[in-house]
Amino acid sequence: MPQAAQFTPGGPAGPGGRTSRWSLVGRLSFTLVVVAALCIVMIGLVSNRAMSSAERNRLHTSILADLREINDQMQAEYLSLVHISQQLQPSSSAGLHVEEYLQAGSHYEQIEASRLVSENINLVSFSNPRIELVEYVTPDGERLFSTVSSKASFSPFDLPVISRTADIRFQGIHRAGARFTERDVLSIIRAVEFSDGVVRHMYIEARTGIADSIARLGSMQDIPYSLLQIDEEGIVRHSGTGEFPAGSVFPAAGGRGEQTGRSGEYIWYQAEPIFGFRNVLLLPAAAYERESVKLRRDMLRAGCILVLLIFFLSLSLRRHFYRPLKTLEGEMAMLGRGDMSIRDYRFNIREYDSLFQNFASMKGQIDGLMADISAKEREKRQIELDKLYFQINPHFIMNALNSAQWQALMTEQPQLASYLSQLNYMLGYTLGKVGVNTTLRSELQVLEAYLELQQSRHDFQVHMEVEEGLYLDRPSGRLILQPVAENALSHNIDEFGNLWVCVGESEGQGTRIVIRDDGSGFDAARLSFRTPPARGENDSHTNRGIGLRYVWLTIQSFYGDGARMEVESARGEGTTVTLFLPHTRRELPGEEAI
Repeated sequence: MPQAAQFTPGGPAGPGGRTSRWSLVGRLSFTLVVVAALCIVMIGLVSNRAMSSAERNRLHTSILADLREINDQMQAEYLSLVHISQQLQPSSSAGLHVEEYLQAGSHYEQIEASRLVSENINLVSFSNPRIELVEYVTPDGERLFSTVSSKASFSPFDLPVISRTADIRFQGIHRAGARFTERDVLSIIRAVEFSDGVVRHMYIEARTGIADSIARLGSMQDIPYSLLQIDEEGIVRHSGTGEFPAGSVFPAAGGRGEQTGRSGEYIWYQAEPIFGFRNVLLLPAAAYERESVKLRRDMLRAGCILVLLIFFLSLSLRRHFYRPLKTLEGEMAMLGRGDMSIRDYRFNIREYDSLFQNFASMKGQIDGLMADISAKEREKRQIELDKLYFQINPHFIMNALNSAQWQALMTEQPQLASYLSQLNYMLGYTLGKVGVNTTLRSELQVLEAYLELQQSRHDFQVHMEVEEGLYLDRPSGRLILQPVAENALSHNIDEFGNLWVCVGESEGQGTRIVIRDDGSGFDAARLSFRTPPARGENDSHTNRGIGLRYVWLTIQSFYGDGARMEVESARGEGTTVTLFLPHTRRELPGEEAI
């Protein structure tokens, strides 16, 4: 062990015997006062801009919420138009009457079919009071079944198309085509083909509340909103401002999802695409610029102060607090690895110096206690192991001699020589005279010899399944298998019973040994092989527990905590004893590993 450093009695002191000037409380108090003062100054500098920054964030969130509301409203209005167009298809009631009109053989039949078509169109339009105009139009401009008169110069095919599908064209916000109205409307054109082979188009327009919604939301935010409708190619098809007229290319990048950016004198917010086109909300950038400049300037100042504060605070913490704690952490790590060396540290802080002095004293005490505990533990295990060992040997010798006597009486010498040879090997191994260097293979040989001896007087069957491998030649505890088999034969297996022994490696983690019988079994809850039996206790569970406790203590002493033993049994269901043994044995203090 390294030589212990000497500490000066009478409490911690700095170099030359000086008492530490600063206490931990004093240093912490000073540091906190300085930090608090600087924080107050910073708060004073930034507080006048905090509300402005919060308002800017609120404005950003509100604009996005307004844009989503406009987007949802426009999507609902277009979906309503698509739904109406589906009710006017050739397969619908109105479409069937159109077919009748086209196939009519007389003027009367045409008038009657036309009346029925108009009634059905009006009935479909009744569910949406915003409908302004519904009509069938041929490519050459011929109109059929209009709900109202359209303007003379109006042509649905001249309207700006913002998106299209296979048979539907979505048209941007425009003036109504219905006569006697100048409202803004949304419209779609849907191509249909009737039985005469002529492709006609359904034109449907409805009043839109988008402009009113934009005005209402803009007044709530006190911002002059402008709306753009951008088609799939990035061309403006509807514009509410002269900055980006209809037909121009919007300079912002496309893509899906909500986006925001700046183009010219405007800040723009782009919504999720609907039906392939995008809605863009514009607002002047002047207000954003003023807030951004102020915010950047204040954040720069605060950031410089904060960086300096963090720098000096880090130096102080590292020197006065972190370095001693890191040193203590290193000392504790070395203590965990078993290093009991005592070192002298001085930090000129009373609490830390006292802590390290007490820690060094504690290391010396732990070192002494560990040595005492290790010696006592070895002594205790050896005494208990010897006690159990000598309890087992006489019991086994008596059983073996009884078997030898029975064999001599029942046979005429042919098997006696073999039997006595096996018995001699068993006794020699049990008493440590044979197989001094015990391995798992020698343990299995002893087990087989024992079972052959017992089979000469009992009609039970043995089923051995041993996986061959290098693990069989590793060192093993002595007599860890025979007591388990003896328990099964003495207390569990009936005449003509079975005993299974399975040995193999458990996924490279160690050795797994299972000894199972199909005997009468017992209440495993009453068996406690990990604790010694009470004084004077003597029953079947105690007799079982002696052998199993010997095995348990042997594998714990030989392998350490890495070894496990499990016993499972129930009345009428047999007993299973499972041993899990690591590949390497335990290394005790003062002892070389085997």
